[in-house]
Amino acid sequence: MRIQKFRKWTAVLLLVGVPLGVFAQMAEEDLLRRADEARFLEADSFTFTLRLIAERAVQRPDGREEVVRSEALLKVFHKRFPEGMRTRVEFLEPESLRGTVYLILGDEIFFWQPGLLQPIRISGQQRLFGDASVAEAVGIRFQTYEVRERERTELGGQETIKLELEAQSPQQAFPRVTLWMDPEALKPVQAVLSALSGTPLKRVTYREYARFEGDEYATDILIEDLLFQEGKTAMHIGEIAIEELDDALFDPDRLGR
Repeated sequence: MRIQKFRKWTAVLLLVGVPLGVFAQMAEEDLLRRADEARFLEADSFTFTLRLIAERAVQRPDGREEVVRSEALLKVFHKRFPEGMRTRVEFLEPESLRGTVYLILGDEIFFWQPGLLQPIRISGQQRLFGDASVAEAVGIRFQTYEVRERERTELGGQETIKLELEAQSPQQAFPRVTLWMDPEALKPVQAVLSALSGTPLKRVTYREYARFEGDEYATDILIEDLLFQEGKTAMHIGEIAIEELDDALFDPDRLGR
């Protein structure tokens, strides 16, 4: 009976043109692990700068459309704790946002800026800058999702693995994700982030990857607003430094002190 089922599954794969290679054999959790490993540095304590370039189309008084461009520079701190990775995002530019801090502690996200008496808890969908939310700027961990469907398909003429994902936790910023991966390199190519209803909210395109001390990461990412279709924001990672960071940087009770 098992032999018959295997032959039947093999025939189905061949009919739809899916080779019996990495895609057919790799477990779903391994695919998601590879998708995360390709995008994130694996050091236990490090920082990098993140430049965001936002473009938004606006209507001028004379009726003509104009593209307005704005930029921000942030410093991102990552440190691994026993319960998992913690992240601090701090604005360096523009001056109007300088000193604004976001702390991401698992499913909990805290916001603080000069003048606040205490940090405020917010959602991962909170806009950070341009069309980039806090969740997108920090990076969505695909291993916190479950695969509901997977298939071999094309995206813009490129052969890809397509995965339909559903969040394991109701606290996830985006309950559903459609992810396309390169079937050979097993790197994310694009992701559409959707609401629980299935309404597409954002499109994230991973345009370029780089390496730092043998570790691969996504260095050039484009975020597009699909709900209002008003703008797009590019994110560029630079100035990576492996360094031991003080635990106090990741304590919400120490913000502003």
